[in-house]
Amino acid sequence: MAICPNLEYAFQILGKKWNGFILHYLSTNEQMEYSFSELKKGITNITPRALSSCLQELMEYGLVSKEVTLIPSTSISYRLTEQGRALVQALRPVQQWAYDYKNSEKENTNEK
Repeated sequence: MAICPNLEYAFQILGKKWNGFILHYLSTNEQMEYSFSELKKGITNITPRALSSCLQELMEYGLVSKEVTLIPSTSISYRLTEQGRALVQALRPVQQWAYDYKNSEKENTNEK
């Protein structure tokens, strides 16, 4: 049986340790933009090097954009692109499934 190339592509992006966390975290802000330091502070245990590398990769995939503002002082912010927002929306049912699955496992454990 051949592997679906579309599913393989999705897992190529989401299979990296931090990519899903970064995408989710970027979606939690109403303005949907964060500075590098805000991302670093909010995503526990990620190193600056890993964060930088993942952001670069997500930008190459077209899921995250970087905005540089020069006035009044230089600031850089990251936000989801339209494709990034679409991916986060597609992951919401997976997130719900994980929640339901974890709770059903707890119930099964408690019944024994």
